Amino acid sequence: TQAGRKQRRDGWRLERVLGVSQSINFRSGDGTCWDKTYPTGFGKLQEKFVEQYSKRMVIVHWVTLVLLLAAWYLGDSLAEATDASKATLAGYLVHISVGGIILLLTLLRFYFRRRDGVPDPLGVTPLDKVAKGVHYLLYTVLFLLPVSGLTILFTSKAGGALLAGDANLLPKEDGFKNVFAQVVHEQLVTVLIVLVVLHTLGAINHHFIKKDRLISRMSLRKKG
Repeated sequence: TQAGRKQRRDGWRLERVLGVSQSINFRSGDGTCWDKTYPTGFGKLQEKFVEQYSKRMVIVHWVTLVLLLAAWYLGDSLAEATDASKATLAGYLVHISVGGIILLLTLLRFYFRRRDGVPDPLGVTPLDKVAKGVHYLLYTVLFLLPVSGLTILFTSKAGGALLAGDANLLPKEDGFKNVFAQVVHEQLVTVLIVLVVLHTLGAINHHFIKKDRLISRMSLRKKG
């Protein structure tokens, strides 16, 4: 189409001005896909066209990360205290509260995604598809992890101890041995750690290797 030809001419002019190249894929107005080698400097111009997540989704993202670190530390400390028969009601309540907030933020994230929308993917390579899968798995684990934690309360002595307000009734060493929800909870923590590592490696790849500024999507500072 005439619009597509004009878009290609503009791209070629940009290449002559900036020099060194990298491969970029475009879709013209009539839906036709075409590839063109564009300058690496084009990434800097492309930055301002990269759609960002809404401010509230960015806030939820980073607050969730901080709370996950807190929940992991609190859970690890609680497990050690339980094995030493030194667990306290306060320790359980704080851990439960942090987990509950994570669950609430995860539900809000789903709502905000639906209301605000999300940026389109920058590519359709196998790695891009893997990254998308990791995102969906992260959302799933972020939902299941707090739910499994709540299930532990209903299927172990911990729930009764909290209701009675008696720390002496809290599970002691091996007190969660036959609690299936506890096994699931621990396995989900392991899965979450793996997913977070993969997610972080993907972010590093985009920021330092591809240099496509994809990480700016999760920044509160809007790009002009």
